[in-house]
Amino acid sequence: MRYEAALLVIPFLVSQAFAGDNPNAPVEYPKEWGNDLCLAETGAKVVETSSNATSPDALIDGWANEGHHWEPSWNRGLPAYFTIKLPAVTRFNKVVFTTRTSGEGWPHECELWIGKTLADMRCERSFGMPQKSVQIADFEAVEAQFVRIVIKSSWKEEELEVGEVGLFFHGAAPPRGSDTRDVIELRVGDKLLGDVLDDEWKLKTRFGELPVKRAELTGVNLGDDGDRVFFRTGEIVSGELSLDTVKVRLDSGQTLELARSKVASIGARKSSDFPQRTEELLARGSVFQLGEERWLGKLDLPTLTLQTALGAIVLAPDAISNLEVGQGAEPLDRVTLRNGDLLRGILVEDELPVRLALGPRVTVTKAQVSRVAFATDSEASVSLAPENQRLLLKTGDVVSGSLPGDKLKIKTSYATIELDLTALDRLEAQPAGKLKAVLRDGSFVVGRPVPEVLALELDTGSSRARVPVDRIQLLENWRLPSDLAARVDALVKKLDDPSWPAREAAKGELVKLGKLSIPRVTKALRAGSPEAKKNAAEVLSLLKDQAIAPMLPGDAK
Repeated sequence: MRYEAALLVIPFLVSQAFAGDNPNAPVEYPKEWGNDLCLAETGAKVVETSSNATSPDALIDGWANEGHHWEPSWNRGLPAYFTIKLPAVTRFNKVVFTTRTSGEGWPHECELWIGKTLADMRCERSFGMPQKSVQIADFEAVEAQFVRIVIKSSWKEEELEVGEVGLFFHGAAPPRGSDTRDVIELRVGDKLLGDVLDDEWKLKTRFGELPVKRAELTGVNLGDDGDRVFFRTGEIVSGELSLDTVKVRLDSGQTLELARSKVASIGARKSSDFPQRTEELLARGSVFQLGEERWLGKLDLPTLTLQTALGAIVLAPDAISNLEVGQGAEPLDRVTLRNGDLLRGILVEDELPVRLALGPRVTVTKAQVSRVAFATDSEASVSLAPENQRLLLKTGDVVSGSLPGDKLKIKTSYATIELDLTALDRLEAQPAGKLKAVLRDGSFVVGRPVPEVLALELDTGSSRARVPVDRIQLLENWRLPSDLAARVDALVKKLDDPSWPAREAAKGELVKLGKLSIPRVTKALRAGSPEAKKNAAEVLSLLKDQAIAPMLPGDAK
């Protein structure tokens, strides 16, 4: 199971969600969220549920609390879950639960599972919901046709209710012009097409004044409480534009000078390609989300320090994929690394110096930031897959690194067994605080490692984590004997061989080696040449069934 750090839970009630005092009225969501993606009228339907309620489709039919709110059968217990099939593969970044009852049995600890088919669903992230009748979770956008929500606990013991579920892609939609003309929308509702004649303005922002050229903009929203400027490069900046009037030449040749107070928005011509996807934005720099604003730039620090339960961990920005600053029901900061590791703790740095792509070097406080997606100049120096050990902790944290030495001692009820690390396949948590050590030949022993706090040299950064044995849920061991490691490296290198027969032979040998080749093949997939990446993807596709599969709801005994 893979846990992600990319979720921001917003603990407030959206008053717009209720239509007056009628509990049976359709839920009305804020217009800026866009359309609810899982309404039954669109073709979405519930395909799985742990409930024996008569109408589980009421979850998505646009009505709440009409005598059919969703309650799981308690003889099945928790976790409770339901799976929604959307009409097509859909992009979304917001989940909303709306329950208008007085029971307070609202979902608390949850998981989001996604997949393009029902068979390939995986746990994308875990999160906590606030204690509210309208619960909102925002996160980095994902794509799926099948969406499963697993509810692991509720805010009131022995009670769980969900009235309606909404899915949204709440992107920052800028005003847009046509291919040939600017579009000016007035506050009275009129829409004008023509040429805006102002070429440049000044924008007062939280970081000072910026020059803004009209040709650099996708659009502008003007408001009494502040303006919102959308740059073609993807930045979304709030502030105050220095304009009292907007000059526009209509197709008729007439020139109008419109008072600012009359204008609601300006959409620039040829503005259809406003970037929204994080992967598109990262081409220009790291993405800093500051409330409703989005800035691009580069963190001007050599390292970041995260204080965790495993000790202080020092990380280079190039090793980090994503940072989520703790808020509300999730007070801990969460860091996702490029190798897939996940760490939770408190970011030590309260101020982050950033060189903005729009020009100035500024200082961003941690309190201003909700999320940072990190760009990297090169992945060549970044550990992309574990070559020694990867630990999944009971807290959901994932860390990769190297245990010291070549042996691991397991104290059993009859003796202390010394295991060769190159023979170990994995450690699995057992009852009574014990671990099951499974060897690659199929044999196993059950006991407790000695010492009871394992020192792990982390793959990313120069830190050492101290991992108490009691916190280990699973340890995957990828360390190979030196001769086998050299053989796998040589085969991976041949994935880029000029000779087609050599490439095909290498792929076949890597598949025969099984899952032990996965970390090194993953390196080629992430940082190899185009040919190596293509062949690595084929190998990993054949090996995917040999990796440890995520546990689905109901698998636990």
